[in-house]
Amino acid sequence: MVKYYYDKFTSIKDEYYTYDVVEDIYEKRVYIHTYSFESYFYEWLKAKYGVGVTTPITNGYAYNEISFNSKTGKFTRSKPMDSRPINTSTIKEVWDITTNNPSYGNRHFFIEVLSGPAKGFYMVNMFDNWDNQNYENQYHITMYKMTPTLYSWSYVKGELVQANVVAEEGTYPTDGRHTDGYWYVKGTKANTAPTVTLVSPSNNQTLYENDTINISGNAYDADKDQSVTAYYQINSEPKKVLATNLSQMQISLSKQLTFKGGKLYDGETVLTGMLAEGVEHKLKVWAVESEGAQSTTVDRTFYVVPNRAPLLSVDAVVPSGVIDMDKFKISGTALDEDANSSVKVTRRINANNPVEIYSGKGGEWEFEISLSQLVVGANTIVIEVVDNYGAKTSKTIKLNKNAVNAPILQSVARYKVEPPKGSAKGVLLWVQRDTDLDLKVDLSMTLKGEQETYVPLTAMHTVPVYEGVVEDEFYYETLEPKDDIILKLTTTRPNIDVDHKIHLIMGVLE
Repeated sequence: MVKYYYDKFTSIKDEYYTYDVVEDIYEKRVYIHTYSFESYFYEWLKAKYGVGVTTPITNGYAYNEISFNSKTGKFTRSKPMDSRPINTSTIKEVWDITTNNPSYGNRHFFIEVLSGPAKGFYMVNMFDNWDNQNYENQYHITMYKMTPTLYSWSYVKGELVQANVVAEEGTYPTDGRHTDGYWYVKGTKANTAPTVTLVSPSNNQTLYENDTINISGNAYDADKDQSVTAYYQINSEPKKVLATNLSQMQISLSKQLTFKGGKLYDGETVLTGMLAEGVEHKLKVWAVESEGAQSTTVDRTFYVVPNRAPLLSVDAVVPSGVIDMDKFKISGTALDEDANSSVKVTRRINANNPVEIYSGKGGEWEFEISLSQLVVGANTIVIEVVDNYGAKTSKTIKLNKNAVNAPILQSVARYKVEPPKGSAKGVLLWVQRDTDLDLKVDLSMTLKGEQETYVPLTAMHTVPVYEGVVEDEFYYETLEPKDDIILKLTTTRPNIDVDHKIHLIMGVLE
């Protein structure tokens, strides 16, 4: 339906009365002038109705605008009309009007008492005719009490109550009184505001890193020949255009916003500042048409959980070893408190490239470093953890490698023996060495998880292999099969000029 603007007014009821003379109240020739009639009037009413008449009369009115119908011989008037309180200045004004305007005919005026013993409507005839108007003389004053009879009434427009009430055509009269008691005047055709409907997002959505807000819905304006622009806004940030099209057609609304790094983005364009966690945020969508009418704003509330940097801990580092081949371990833990996250841990020694040492949902990590990877002097080892959203945490380990200038006269080598069948009870061992090499052999046979326990072995036989080289034979047996077998060889030389060595190690497990 077409809508129009209506102006709303009060509705005033005009009542029309006829008046018949009921009785004469007073008739006298008196000396009267402008300022004395009021007191005469009170005296006449008191004389007629008694002491109950209030002096002066404050509950009444004096009228000069009233009509006389010569055909019916009756007076008529409507309410409201020109009325004045009964007082000296009013009587003077009524007197002047009636005496100075011959059109009033017989120079009547009227007084109405609203309450009390004298309640009623009175006609005062001030002169017999126009030639007698000389208020320095005595005049014939006649007063009559009259009875009113309502013979017709009608409504007229009053004061404006409200402008531009929008309603469908026919809801109110074109120019008249409505059943609600108000008077309406129809104006111009009303401009209908556009409407906006949102399908998504839902209310109270929580966004984690890289989550999206999908704005979808439609806008519509029923008016002809207009353009419609839909907008969206995040909190109090500047509004952005969502869509623009012509009226009288469904306008599709579609936009995807991404939450990353604590902010909302439209593609690569940042839309907001940092959004606080645990605070209610607002998405607002509305439409405006070319004549300025605006739709109701549709709100959606959302919350954010910005990505937190992963946690990284490094265990105490205890470097060990005296030669470049010696190694020591560095270990720790990497965790990420965010949902749907994974982490990658890398280590970087001095200026070398990073090397990945862990990848997964989070947990313990470790790696080995040999002394040969460190330079003599200050060294830095940077451990860095990065989550799948790019947040990083790092720790730096500082180590100092000292040059060993004292000659090494003793070395210890450990060899882990893997039984082909998983475990063994006995070990038969042959070691070929330089004849003058001082060799000590120890063997540990335990179960996995147990502490290493070394037993010194004594060669059962030593036989020459070729000039300057001999072969030692060793044997050891336990009561039960063992699966963690470690051979330890300790060699000693008297000085740096001696360069004896081991040539071959062989063995058999049973």
